[in-house]
Amino acid sequence: MPAGKRIGDDADKQVAKKLAISNDSQVCRFPSDIMQRVAFFIQDQATFFCFLEGYVESEALGSLQLVWDLSKTLGRRNVWPELKLCELKTVDCAPVVLAVGPLYPTVHFIGMSDIDLMQQFLTPSTRVAWHSSSKCTPPEPWGPWYKRLSMLNLVHVHEDNCAAERLEMSLAYFPDFALLRALEISNCRVYSMDPIFEFVRHSKLTSLKLFSIQLQSEDGNDTNENQDEEDQGGWEENTLTTKHIQDLTFWIKHQPVKSFRWSGFTLAAKPTALKLFYDTLFACDTLRSFYHSDVPMLGFTSTTWSKPLQIDQLTFEATDFNVDDMEALCQGLADSRVLTFELNTSEGSHEGFQALANALPLTQLQEVGIFYSELDDEDCGYLAAALSNSKLAKLNLAGNSVTNVGAIVLAKHIKESPHLVRLDVSCNRIQYLGASALVQAMGGHPRIPNTLLLLYQNKLDEADEKGLKSIADQFSATHRCYLKRDHYVEMELS
Repeated sequence: MPAGKRIGDDADKQVAKKLAISNDSQVCRFPSDIMQRVAFFIQDQATFFCFLEGYVESEALGSLQLVWDLSKTLGRRNVWPELKLCELKTVDCAPVVLAVGPLYPTVHFIGMSDIDLMQQFLTPSTRVAWHSSSKCTPPEPWGPWYKRLSMLNLVHVHEDNCAAERLEMSLAYFPDFALLRALEISNCRVYSMDPIFEFVRHSKLTSLKLFSIQLQSEDGNDTNENQDEEDQGGWEENTLTTKHIQDLTFWIKHQPVKSFRWSGFTLAAKPTALKLFYDTLFACDTLRSFYHSDVPMLGFTSTTWSKPLQIDQLTFEATDFNVDDMEALCQGLADSRVLTFELNTSEGSHEGFQALANALPLTQLQEVGIFYSELDDEDCGYLAAALSNSKLAKLNLAGNSVTNVGAIVLAKHIKESPHLVRLDVSCNRIQYLGASALVQAMGGHPRIPNTLLLLYQNKLDEADEKGLKSIADQFSATHRCYLKRDHYVEMELS
């Protein structure tokens, strides 16, 4: 695949070409506000710009023409779906940013500490997200700087790779950020976790991310923000207490929480506090996303599940997610509104995967990802047998131990499951026989846009590559087929 090329780019361009009308007089019949509503509905970056490309330099785009122009300066990834100003040193693009700013809910500043410069891109009503960077730290003294930052309409703050002393100072000013609704603290050092959780408890946050926060011991002298984590001295493992869990529970109970993500903690909380935490978390009808990584699953199995569970996405990564946890989760998934479930880099079990397969027909799940979780042919068979009675549109089994045996069983059930439009079995142990069965199964699907099969980094040689290409060419629905045994084998249908 050429550098920078995204899976689905060609298909997206075909969509854009179908949407675009070449005659200018016809284009102008569409009011620009209608065009903007359609464009704003497209969250995928490549599809968004393909849509715009069909109407560039026409009156139909309206102010979206400026978004197109700005992407030439800042890059597409910094213009959609969010407006990101990364490490800017000048105000050259400020007039365009001021013009398009109202099209976005928030303007994101990344790695910028010059508040005077940032203000040149803002109107009095612009809402701001500020993301710190190890390349550009706030100037000392930090107190006056954070006080000035609090004068902006801050709705989102992300402190990353921050020294304990500076984070302590920023926490002191967080209560002054009246509009703050999203907080991320990642790869930082603290003297104590207490100030973080005390702030969260009484905050109006709706989104919280706490990743890899290290506790700095009293004898830790090194606070160099640019030093590699493995070289840091004076660090202690960070443990959350009953009080910390109670603070989280209070926050979730009293605020319309939408997203909670935590990673890299041990737990020393009472079982009753952990049960209440999970009960409250999953009873929160505003919660849309929960990400749980490298945190013990203590208390999870005793969860009382709210019916129906309202959350959209559940992700468990690098956890000791055992069969009891899976069986408990399946109780919550049944008759729930959960759309996406991901289990990543966790130790799976036959009983756990079988429990998930048995629960699939009872769920609304549209996407399931089980990555690097020791899933084998037997487990693949459980999931395959449940496909036809499920609502799955996307299944990701990358990085497991699936061989031809599992691939052939999967292919058999794919033929009975036309709703499955994306399958990723990359980084497994599949050889030509299993790969060819999957290509035929996916290729024989009805003509559904963006049907995708990923087979890269399996046991395929050059001859296999040619054979798979020949099979794929038999299907009239095949839009394109890239076959690179060492990098990827990709087939997309349109």
